[in-house]
Amino acid sequence: MNSSSATLCDLWPGKVNTKIVGTTFEGRQELLAQCRRQGVRELRLVPDPMNRYDPCAVGIEAEIRDSDGNLKTVRLGFLSNSDRVCSDC
Repeated sequence: MNSSSATLCDLWPGKVNTKIVGTTFEGRQELLAQCRRQGVRELRLVPDPMNRYDPCAVGIEAEIRDSDGNLKTVRLGFLSNSDRVCSDC
């Protein structure tokens, strides 16, 4: 398999375990609790080049329902530096 065409599922079949950092800021503990209550199963990894602490930061986002039932995207934290992988390297 060519690494440039590999997907995350190819690289890590089954579950991927990682540490989410920054979860104690900006009310994220409650957002994580909402994710659990709502059964959120998918997270999105997004680059965060404007991050003032780390321009290579990778944010972790999820979609949850607000009190009116509308979907909204929330930032849960960041991918730990030690868990970042470059599949093209």
